[in-house]
Amino acid sequence: MRTRLDPFTVRAWFGRARAGGRIHGQAFTLIELILLMALISIVISLVAPRLAAFFHGRSLDSEARQLLALSRHGQSRAV
Repeated sequence: MRTRLDPFTVRAWFGRARAGGRIHGQAFTLIELILLMALISIVISLVAPRLAAFFHGRSLDSEARQLLALSRHGQSRAV
């Protein structure tokens, strides 16, 4: 049986305390932002070379398709 989590309990787990009917601590701390930026930069540095190769291959593929379409169009006009 799965229990349903109360959103205020989940916020308390992550340091977002509820006091007097108001939720305090809604902002991110500087450490959290620095860790997030480090994680994003690591992911981008790993993914960027693969994406560059992917888009380079896609542009060559689209140029080849365009050349093939033009040659077929020329063939159909010649006959």
